[in-house]
Amino acid sequence: MLGSVARLPVVGVVAHDDALRSRIAAALQAGELEVGELTRTVENFTGAGIDVVAFGCSASDHDIRNLRRARDRCPGAPIVCLVVEPRWKTVRALLRDGAEGVVALEELEATLPAAVRAAHVGQLTLPSILRREIAQPTLSVREKQILAMVVMGFSNLEISTKLFVAESTVKSHLSSAFAKLGVRSRNEATALILDPASGLGTGILEISGEARRDSDRVSSTTAV
Repeated sequence: MLGSVARLPVVGVVAHDDALRSRIAAALQAGELEVGELTRTVENFTGAGIDVVAFGCSASDHDIRNLRRARDRCPGAPIVCLVVEPRWKTVRALLRDGAEGVVALEELEATLPAAVRAAHVGQLTLPSILRREIAQPTLSVREKQILAMVVMGFSNLEISTKLFVAESTVKSHLSSAFAKLGVRSRNEATALILDPASGLGTGILEISGEARRDSDRVSSTTAV
């Protein structure tokens, strides 16, 4: 007996722009997928009967908050985000906040149906242009030193004093490191580095000189 054919997912569409919403729906229908609920805002989205959500966003802080709301409103449905520029920093933020797939708007018609099908069966999809950037970020020695001290809880002023550099230099290195890690704050950087699921871990850091002695003192104090 032949196995039953898997049911195609019903896709809900959330996009503030009317033209984009229509374009998403047309691409899904052309890909032989059923379009369910179409709304402009997350507030109007019920998520009833939806298997996958196609979410048009700009990856602004406002849209990322809306992404979280969409995930909470429809917790069983994976979310595929459509973005204008699929840069790794943007994509990483979207993945961290609930997206299971990312599609570039310029490739919408060609890639959205496939991304939706993949998300429905538990597969993550990203634009191939990100292949090189998905690898573990390459940090300079100084960026590793400063991030290590951030993880240890030192302030920028304390770091500048211990490394004998200007506080503005510390801020510059942190800004560069944050961009490479795809985070926006010290707390996010620390959480990402210490998160065992991220694959980063403290092995990406480097502590030397005065910073290493401080680290040893902290470890000794903790041990006591």
